[in-house]
Amino acid sequence: MENISLYGGLAVFGGFVLFDTQKILQHARLAEQGLIKADPIKESVSLELDMINIFIRLVTILGMRSDRKK
Repeated sequence: MENISLYGGLAVFGGFVLFDTQKILQHARLAEQGLIKADPIKESVSLELDMINIFIRLVTILGMRSDRKK
């Protein structure tokens, strides 16, 4: 059950990376046209949180594999 949560979370946050990247690109285009105010810090925070969650899951998965080998 834990594996489903880890691998499922990895897939979900991978999808969030794609979504957030598209959102950043769209906001950059709108800011370039002057329709919205550019806010690169706000845009990068969600992407950074996705990367941190992916990293945590990868470390957990690798830790579980090394425990099995012992």
